[in-house]
Amino acid sequence: MSIVNLFKNVGRDVVTPAELPVLPVRDTVLFPRMVMPLQAGRPASLKALEAALEKDQFLLVVAQKDPSIDEVRPDDLHSTGTVVRVLQTVRMPDGTVQMLVHGHHRAVILGVTQTSPYLRAHVQRVYEDVEKTIEVEALMRQVVSQVEQYVEKSQGVPAEVVTLVRNVEEPGALADMIALAPEMDFAQRQDLLETYDPVERLRKVAVFLGKQLEILDLRHKIQAEVQKGMEKTQLEFLLREQLKAIQRELGEGDPEAALVAQL
Repeated sequence: MSIVNLFKNVGRDVVTPAELPVLPVRDTVLFPRMVMPLQAGRPASLKALEAALEKDQFLLVVAQKDPSIDEVRPDDLHSTGTVVRVLQTVRMPDGTVQMLVHGHHRAVILGVTQTSPYLRAHVQRVYEDVEKTIEVEALMRQVVSQVEQYVEKSQGVPAEVVTLVRNVEEPGALADMIALAPEMDFAQRQDLLETYDPVERLRKVAVFLGKQLEILDLRHKIQAEVQKGMEKTQLEFLLREQLKAIQRELGEGDPEAALVAQL
């Protein structure tokens, strides 16, 4: 899937239910506008998915605090998740279901209304209204510049990421896109999801990118020093081998030839 297709705009006029089936996930944070594959295999997760498909295809995807827990209770979940719409499902031979979901918006769990046979929760949508001041515009440009440097200095990061971030007009959406960075861990992603203020979220992303750029610069410096050391070692080895060859030609390397020369 192209990186450009990982995010889709979601209109504010999209109405989602106030009560939704809950799909707990392990070590995964899904953001608004993100299109992402997920898997449902636990009985409660399959029931939640069935309930969503029977009605309007909407689910609340929430990360577990402890990924090792199989039978998830309300206290085992983070309070903030993402409302998603199920786009596709494929049932696998082992009974699990692979699905493709589209993140719509952040949502906070106000209360759990059902725990069996699957979790349901009353949720509140998080709206992200922010004024595009000069300061916000400057911060967005800084982040875009950091992404450009990051892509240039990294290996394996698609160049189309730069095109993607340049076309983003909202600070919150720009911050969420940076969550795809492979260096960002689960805790950092969940913290971003729980940061409702788009500008504050963008500031956190700027700090994260600044640190990654410092790491990349240091890595390149170390690699250059290692390469320089390797070239010096290789040159010394080559010179020693050439010296040995000259000594052999002069008979300096053979003890018997050296004795004859001395006599």
